[in-house]
Amino acid sequence: MNRHIRQTLAAAAAFAFITSSLSGCSSDLGPETLPSTTESTEITETEETEPTDETEETTESAEETSHGHISTPIRFERPVDVNGQLKVDGAKILNKDGEQIQLRGVSTAGLNKCVDIFNDQVVATFGYDWGCDIIRIVVTSDSEDGQDYNKDPDTYFNTVCKYTDTIIEEGLYVVIDWDIHGDPMKNKDNAVDFFSRISAIYGDKENIIYEICSEPSGKHFDDDTKDVNWSRIKKYANEVTSAIRENDPDNIIICGTPDSSSGIDQITEKPLKGDNICYAVHNYVHGAEDDLRDKCTAVMEAGLCLVASDWNTLSGEAAASEWLAFLEQNKISWIGCSVGSTSPDGTDALVYSSYEPTEGKVLIGHWPEDDMTEAGLFLRDKLVSGR
Repeated sequence: MNRHIRQTLAAAAAFAFITSSLSGCSSDLGPETLPSTTESTEITETEETEPTDETEETTESAEETSHGHISTPIRFERPVDVNGQLKVDGAKILNKDGEQIQLRGVSTAGLNKCVDIFNDQVVATFGYDWGCDIIRIVVTSDSEDGQDYNKDPDTYFNTVCKYTDTIIEEGLYVVIDWDIHGDPMKNKDNAVDFFSRISAIYGDKENIIYEICSEPSGKHFDDDTKDVNWSRIKKYANEVTSAIRENDPDNIIICGTPDSSSGIDQITEKPLKGDNICYAVHNYVHGAEDDLRDKCTAVMEAGLCLVASDWNTLSGEAAASEWLAFLEQNKISWIGCSVGSTSPDGTDALVYSSYEPTEGKVLIGHWPEDDMTEAGLFLRDKLVSGR
């Protein structure tokens, strides 16, 4: 057995210890710590001794039953333990020590088309093997087929809570996104109710970030002669933000911006009032990158904080790389979309066409490259290289 295999097995053993130490039944964990990098190195060095025949047989048997290459941790600390309570200072997001940070992560697909895979092992794979700081849960608020929160609020609310509990237990940050593609005022009362209940449950957790309307756009639902502009969005945001702040005075709130969160220039004259507010900027890389980057620069110069809470590679990896380079240069937090979709639109990070998730391959995480799409390999590489 060569050195590479020994190191891979040692790292896998370290990961197993991490996973077991994180998985618990309480959503209110104390300040746990993970093995240090030094401890991991010591484990690897211990494995340098030549194996016995019995060890060789055990290893070969384990490899035969493995579902493929096992990914290994690239870090051993919990993001929330390191950064704690976040706050917004002008255009920056600061951690508990007042240091500027940049969060990077992945988004679920819309829960109306999302495979139920976000268990502790999958979340830990994203957090410690891919290097995610944050996972975004996309709550479908309105859909053409009626499969959404407004149709079945209990199911969607319970799913959000289940995923949020798991992400908190694994020590990552979580964005709870009320996904909107239209007029946010259409289902404003449901949004107020949703965020009131969510903030009452999780308002004391440092992990939580609220995204109250992701991609507002189009016309007023009650007057198709008027556009959904910043004034309309701001009216909605003031009500939802007030409901959140009754339970949670300090966690970050992200507000969507006009034109599917690309019209960020409209917010500078009359931004939302209050602390710890960020604004969503979404770029699906359709040829307007220079204009959008200029808008971002102007918003940051005005002292407002941006989060690129949704992007994908549909227009090519070269264009996406340019967009991410801009985000990295300006320390704008970003979230890649998506994971868990049953729709073959080319954006999902994992392949579902070759097997059913219930067979267990997806559910145990540590996916081999054959189980990742080109978009997934690109996203993982950008996350890993950012560590």
